[in-house]
Amino acid sequence: ETKTAIEPSSNDENFTGRQQRYNHAPPQHPTTTTKQHQHQPPKTTVLTVTLVAIIMTFSQVNLFRHCVRSTKQVVDFNDDELYGNYSTNPMDYLDMDDNGSEKFSWGVPEQWCTPVGLDIMRGTGRSLGTSLLQKRAGSSSSEFKIRILSDIAERDVQSALALSMGLAEVLG
Repeated sequence: ETKTAIEPSSNDENFTGRQQRYNHAPPQHPTTTTKQHQHQPPKTTVLTVTLVAIIMTFSQVNLFRHCVRSTKQVVDFNDDELYGNYSTNPMDYLDMDDNGSEKFSWGVPEQWCTPVGLDIMRGTGRSLGTSLLQKRAGSSSSEFKIRILSDIAERDVQSALALSMGLAEVLG
């Protein structure tokens, strides 16, 4: 079987279409109907089936930085790389009251999650679990595949653990 297609070149002004030479009858155009192909499903049916397939294969990615954490005890005001991230008033970074004692006691080592920060992450896990259950309502599958990844910084491990504890409260 030989097929030859002659495509117009960009400088051929007289070419009015595609010319083809076939050793058999040329294929019918997709919109041409014959008696055996008269019934075609309405486009809305195809769209509905596609949407159902998308819903059934739903996946979701959530990215969290980390919990609310304690601050560093020392701030380097001479770090030019981070200069724009800091207030120009050094007094904003002193955790001392007028008597020279600490204003805030985080109760945890610096850069670790605060107790309230862990509560927030657990609450986020509960909220996420509730959302997942609502999205799965009416689904034939009750299984969830959840992956939680974390790096090794203490606050990130604590955040991942608190998030998973909140999820477990809702999903069991």
